Amino acid sequence: MTDEDHEKESKNRAASSTTALAKFGAVAAAGAIFGPPGAVLATVAVLLPGHAIGLLKEKRARRISRFHEDLLNGVPEEEVPRLVAKLASDDYASILEKVYQDDEGEKVELYARLLRYLASTAEGATRGKELERHMIRSLRELAASDLITLRKLADLEDFPAKAAPMETMEGGAVRIDEHKEKLRNENFRKHEQFIGSLSPLEAAGLRRLEYAGMVQRVDVLGGSRYDMTPIGWKLLLAVGSLAGAGEVMDDEVTLKKEWSSDGTWYRYADPRPLHIRKASESKTVGDRWFYGPDDNLEIRWEGAPQRGWGIWVHDQRVDFSPELAPEPALGDSIRAAKKLAVDRIAIVKSEKIR
Repeated sequence: MTDEDHEKESKNRAASSTTALAKFGAVAAAGAIFGPPGAVLATVAVLLPGHAIGLLKEKRARRISRFHEDLLNGVPEEEVPRLVAKLASDDYASILEKVYQDDEGEKVELYARLLRYLASTAEGATRGKELERHMIRSLRELAASDLITLRKLADLEDFPAKAAPMETMEGGAVRIDEHKEKLRNENFRKHEQFIGSLSPLEAAGLRRLEYAGMVQRVDVLGGSRYDMTPIGWKLLLAVGSLAGAGEVMDDEVTLKKEWSSDGTWYRYADPRPLHIRKASESKTVGDRWFYGPDDNLEIRWEGAPQRGWGIWVHDQRVDFSPELAPEPALGDSIRAAKKLAVDRIAIVKSEKIR
């Protein structure tokens, strides 16, 4: 139905409603003067149901139209066939039903984003149908304001939230990283302030988020806080509520070089904010480091059969540096691996010269 059709139907309904209400007023007045008791109720029962049903249908029809507009908005032409194919799925029918039933019109765009996300995700990549259905059901049960609360909790996870990193000193003494401990305490304070600032309605929304499995309450620092769960990260990624200005939401991202503190080694890192990397389950990990002066040399972390760093030259494994456990000082294992790697490539080069 076009906008012109909607407008025409709306005008017809307005005229019909005016007539119905005029009749209602006349009959009500007559009933009050001449008629028997119950005349007003009888008039309501006869005249208004048609008006109410038509009004509801018109409102829902506009919502469904807006949902499909939002669904296709900004979708590249080459992605349209895959999206259209998804419209024959149970996901489409289920989301469409939720769009029709939801009492919050502002969530229409979120439903459209969720369907686009499910259509763009390979089968099984979101843990199968069970998780997809849970996300659809949860979006219906959550208020739009609940997703704002979820986003704020996600922002608070950019800081160390659990035990502060510890460094083992000579003689077995343990030293806590004071800077990171300060950040952790500051983050916990901000978290407490945020939870304490929630209105009764927002606090009810937080309980809805916990019930839906989007957040979980954990004990920390002698108190408690709400941490994001993988399901919560996934929902925020799906509906786009994680996105801020300039943030990339998909996994098509160009990795950047991240250099070590001495400027000698680098790794390829995902440049997006932490909450985006978590939600998209970024595969960028710190288990491969490349040697700046010679890109043919790298170290790769190995967890089995022995934990440590493999030394690779020209994609050939040439040596291995075992993990130091416990480390005399934090980072000694990787420093030893890098030193061994540099020594090893020097030997390889000298052999070639001979």
